[in-house]
Amino acid sequence: MKIERPDYYSKFTCTADKCGDTCCRGWEVDIDDDANEYYQLAPGEFAKEVRASIREEETEDGHARFFPLTADGNCPFLDRTGLCRIILQMGEGALCTTCREYPRYYIEAGDYSQQDLSLSCPAVAEIFFAEDGPISYTLTEDEGAEDALSEDEKQRLQTILAARDQKVKDIQSKPFAWELAAPRRRAAAGAFAAALGTDSGAAGEVDMALLSALQRCEPIGAGWSEQLSMLQQLIQDESHLDTLTGEFIVCAGEKAQGWFRRLQVYFLWRYSIDEWFEERETAEVLCRRSLRAVFLLCLLRFATKGQFDAEDMADIAHSYSREIEHDEKNLEIMKGASC
Repeated sequence: MKIERPDYYSKFTCTADKCGDTCCRGWEVDIDDDANEYYQLAPGEFAKEVRASIREEETEDGHARFFPLTADGNCPFLDRTGLCRIILQMGEGALCTTCREYPRYYIEAGDYSQQDLSLSCPAVAEIFFAEDGPISYTLTEDEGAEDALSEDEKQRLQTILAARDQKVKDIQSKPFAWELAAPRRRAAAGAFAAALGTDSGAAGEVDMALLSALQRCEPIGAGWSEQLSMLQQLIQDESHLDTLTGEFIVCAGEKAQGWFRRLQVYFLWRYSIDEWFEERETAEVLCRRSLRAVFLLCLLRFATKGQFDAEDMADIAHSYSREIEHDEKNLEIMKGASC
């Protein structure tokens, strides 16, 4: 099995109760079969509490088990200090796969495994934007099991990965094209409109189409809908938006250029492999939409603070990733051929 990872993968360490936006809040935790079997057989009073908290429901894909959120939107096992009571009472080995692996993710196809970290984790975002230079990737091999693929499937996978690698190489060999995030010129706006599935290349209409897509996504965080309302006000004042864009680019400078280049690579590298499973090209569209959405959110932050730094960039990218990347329906909206 060939395993590929970005250079920041090994730098991640969970900050636990020091986390500013814990993953134990806002998301229901799915319980995999192995974890459920462990909970059902575990002795003791705490195990009884765990079993009593499990909910089951029928889904389109079969049967699902999960821990429903409390009235405060927390996992029922998040304590007041920000720590997990399952870990404290039963050990880290008792966690569901989702909790144990997050923010890591693994996608396997044939003899290839793509492994990365999600920017939805604040600690990952902080690591990611601590640098503004190119991302490097390491390919290693182990003796893990492989999926059996036909020769045609292998060839198609190799073609997709090769195209992805070439795009990443091209992106990282030159300065970030600000037009990808700020489509001020007609040609750039037209290309962005094509990615959004709209007919017009007018920047204002392009942004409203993007906003419409974001508003159709299911909100996860408490403040997300409010941010979108503020975004709408910003988009509607095109003159102010254009002025703010120019001021941001001058203020943020080369570092922000490096951050957005890394973000572009993140989305392309992460989602290009989905095209092999889905048999359609979606990575470029998702990347372009996401870059523009994050850029607009950066403008909101810049308008409020009058300045912008790596901490702002990490917080905004983390917020966007948390809202979009862990909900299949939200991802589909941002990948879709039309908003």
